[in-house]
Amino acid sequence: MSFSNQTYTRAPASANFVQGIKYGIVTGGLLILIVGMMQLNNFLGVFQPIANGILAKLTAVFA
Repeated sequence: MSFSNQTYTRAPASANFVQGIKYGIVTGGLLILIVGMMQLNNFLGVFQPIANGILAKLTAVFA
């Protein structure tokens, strides 16, 4: 018997690619959201005052 990794125990390379694409899309969307909130007035519409309050509290903690 061998204790090395058998081929059937590993995920195929396509699964890693799909997972990377998924994480890339989510990360890109979050980056657009953060930059939009900081740079553009009324980026979130009616939710902008809530986001500004949360952002102000976060910057007060780290500043």
